[in-house]
Amino acid sequence: LAVRLLFAIQLYHQVQVCAFFMGYSIDFSRFSTPTGVGSLSNGNFKMGNIMDYYNTHGLSQTLSKIPLIAPEDIEPDSLVQFLNKALEDYPDLLAVGKGHQSRSQFKKCISIWDWLKYSNAAKNQMNILKEN
Repeated sequence: LAVRLLFAIQLYHQVQVCAFFMGYSIDFSRFSTPTGVGSLSNGNFKMGNIMDYYNTHGLSQTLSKIPLIAPEDIEPDSLVQFLNKALEDYPDLLAVGKGHQSRSQFKKCISIWDWLKYSNAAKNQMNILKEN
């Protein structure tokens, strides 16, 4: 049973990630999620507080779930707090050469934070340039 549950969770995660990168949102709300994994709303993962989730589920789970959260539900300050804590706990996350196994996911979360923090400023600057 545990192996089947693990396989189902991994398959679900792969489908969500593929849908995210293809620009689709899949509504999995009709499916039940295992207790403690989080919850889904309108096809997006609901994590609650990122630091609480990190303290409960660890680095790998947290990094893999952040891209599944709807952008409007992510607080940039909370995300950067998590990124700083994770880098403090795992200094080899950004090591050159043979880095940490979660290095790619960590860099993806940095990109998400950057986009959340600075996308409005970039859009405003583009509008100013278009007007001139």
